[in-house]
Amino acid sequence: MEAALLPPDYPLLHARCSYVRAQVMEGHLLTAGEQQVLKYWDRLSDDAAHVHSRLLTRKRQPVRIDGFHPPVKTPLSECIRELQGVGLIDQNSMIPWKSRLSTWKVPELREACKRQSLSPKGRKSELIEELEKQGPPQTPDAVPLVQVRHLNLFRRLNRTYLHNHDGDSSRLVLSDLGLYRNVDYSMTEGSGRFRNRKELRRYEIALHDSLQPIAQADCLDVAYKALKQLRDQDRPVDYRWRFSGHRFHERTLLRATLQAEKTCGPHAVIEIYQNAIRLPLHDPTHFIHRLALCLGRAGRPENGVEICQNHETKGPTGYRLTRTGRRLARKANFVWSGSVLPPKPKPVALKIPYPRKAAKWHTENGPQTIEKAVIQHLSKHKRIAFHAENSFWTTLFGLLFSDAIFAPIPGMLPSPYLRAPLDLGSPGFRRRRTPIVERIFNQIRKGGAPALVRTAHQKLEGRHIKGVVWSRFPESLLRAVCEQIQEETLAFIMNQMVDQWHDAGRGMPDLVVLGCEEQTDIGIELPGHLFLAEIKGPTDRLRDEQHWWLSTLNQMGTTAQLWHIQDRSG
Repeated sequence: MEAALLPPDYPLLHARCSYVRAQVMEGHLLTAGEQQVLKYWDRLSDDAAHVHSRLLTRKRQPVRIDGFHPPVKTPLSECIRELQGVGLIDQNSMIPWKSRLSTWKVPELREACKRQSLSPKGRKSELIEELEKQGPPQTPDAVPLVQVRHLNLFRRLNRTYLHNHDGDSSRLVLSDLGLYRNVDYSMTEGSGRFRNRKELRRYEIALHDSLQPIAQADCLDVAYKALKQLRDQDRPVDYRWRFSGHRFHERTLLRATLQAEKTCGPHAVIEIYQNAIRLPLHDPTHFIHRLALCLGRAGRPENGVEICQNHETKGPTGYRLTRTGRRLARKANFVWSGSVLPPKPKPVALKIPYPRKAAKWHTENGPQTIEKAVIQHLSKHKRIAFHAENSFWTTLFGLLFSDAIFAPIPGMLPSPYLRAPLDLGSPGFRRRRTPIVERIFNQIRKGGAPALVRTAHQKLEGRHIKGVVWSRFPESLLRAVCEQIQEETLAFIMNQMVDQWHDAGRGMPDLVVLGCEEQTDIGIELPGHLFLAEIKGPTDRLRDEQHWWLSTLNQMGTTAQLWHIQDRSG
């Protein structure tokens, strides 16, 4: 694809579009002071606004003027003077001394050390530390700098317009270049991501906290702080979950508690897990599982058994609790009265003619992963197979349900650069699109999946849809699977995707092997029809999600096998 040329002032064009649209969507959440800042920005000359837009794209602040050359007609010094006059930037004297030092090059730092009678030897960090202790000199800096003020405000506007967490505008640039093709859909207005400014600030604080490293000494304090934040907040509605403080506080709580569990032992975190599972968490299963394990390690396996029995659920997450509960019951000499897991499928031993070294299988085409080595071996025996796992099924879902994904539901597609609606993966996705979803399922059950794939592929090929990997799965392969797989099995898999989307595909078998009437002897008996296979190497173990999918698919009449791969040495 040939890239288009960008106009020289493309950052300004993006900024104006972003700020206008963001104010339409969430302008009511801005303070009077923030609105006044935007009024100042609107009154800037084109060149000054262009300079400001380019300064915002710099990830490192402050910015050295001697390395900053925007393509503007007005002299840069006049633009900077205009920006400083309305309070949108700071120059050297208003920038903290440590921030100024971070922009200096090593020769400049050494020269500054000499002027202040300090040792000019050492690494950059050591030179900065010495100069920071000494404090700023009375003479002006030799390096002219500028730093954008109200940075959080402008980044918030970008996040609002693009509906991402970092405000990264690279998607805008790639779209203008013609390298990133968005789906053409109608933007829909709605109630917005936040009910009020308090929710907005909670999200921004929680997002910032989730990106910070957690020191071992502080992990318990961080966990209790996140727990308190979750107690003080209501769980948001489904389409607001992605941009909620609740989501990131929950993530921080789990991360800090897992670290505290390793650092301080299970006794220190049992209370945190107990308090956490009483809260309306988005995904409490992981907390419940960790609590049961900690109780077992703390010498209280009977309490762990009770936790697993009281919180049993259906699906792959329930397998984890059932397996842990049974193990703790044996440890406590209890009788397990909960669910019973179906037996694991009998493994099929497949020997392939390749040696294994350092987790790679050395084939004629060089070192390969175990999946690629098996696919290559199958191809020699006239069987077509491909590595599917989760990405194949999310691709198939994105094509089959494209009409539902980009349906004009109020508030679900508020930005032109979204790859999916805000409620994808939540219970509300089905509820808001019931007629469309049921129509698609009826077509799938009647054998219409290949036609749906063909239509969607012709209409959307190359467009960015969440979960769709165009480069790996051509249309012919997608249609072949739809033609060979049982309609009820395909409908069941897609039903899981509608309710849980990406999480539903965790544990799907590694390979899809297409049907074939003729094949050569491979050492094991292979079905002639389409089947799925989970690949395990000599040291791999079957995970709970994989166990659930293999058992469920076989119960539905679709062959799903577990293969244990051996190298030529056996």
